[in-house]
Amino acid sequence: MAQDLVDRGQSREAIRVLRREVEMDEAPYDVRLMLAELYRSLGCPDQAGRWGIVVKGWTTPIERDRLGRLLGASGPPQSWRGELLALPGSMRDNPDLIEVLEVIAPAHRERFRARLGHYPPERPSKSVETLETVAGLGILVGIVALLLGGLGAFVVAPLSFEASNYWVLLLGGIAAGLVGVGLIALGGAFLLKKKLWQSVIAIAVGVAIVAVVAAGFALLPAASGV
Repeated sequence: MAQDLVDRGQSREAIRVLRREVEMDEAPYDVRLMLAELYRSLGCPDQAGRWGIVVKGWTTPIERDRLGRLLGASGPPQSWRGELLALPGSMRDNPDLIEVLEVIAPAHRERFRARLGHYPPERPSKSVETLETVAGLGILVGIVALLLGGLGAFVVAPLSFEASNYWVLLLGGIAAGLVGVGLIALGGAFLLKKKLWQSVIAIAVGVAIVAVVAAGFALLPAASGV
């Protein structure tokens, strides 16, 4: 399919197809090499090196240098092998790869640090993205539930239905708890980003909310008369 797209001049679509398949590719890495060849033909030596580095002797010195520059500007060394190169776990004894990871990329990283006064900004890791997603969903669902709980309280309060009030209060407590959990997750994301004060504030507020909710749940049956 990808080759048909290339033959029709639809290089971008071919790249999308190959990128979806590349992580499942195994030796002799036909998909990776096809992707690397395509990038080479498009004049993208960094990406050609990125996907062709798995095969010893395939990349050119320029492609290895551009790949090293890409890695050096893309985040901490621990992210290079997995997140950026998506290397198979069985990769061993590849001198080209070792040269890029241990010599070329660190040298470019130091040049960036000398020029900028600090290392290039790190890309958000999957852990940060996961925590931010949990935080966003928790806070959003919690706020929506709080609004629904407030509307329910407005409707049932004049009717003095104790059981109905009990469920409204329960829903409100769960909603507030979700907001608290969301803030704690957000604090964790801030901590991974080394934003200490934002992390402390978010976690402290989240823990306080969860503690209040827990105390409220303990008193809820007695207060409601249920």
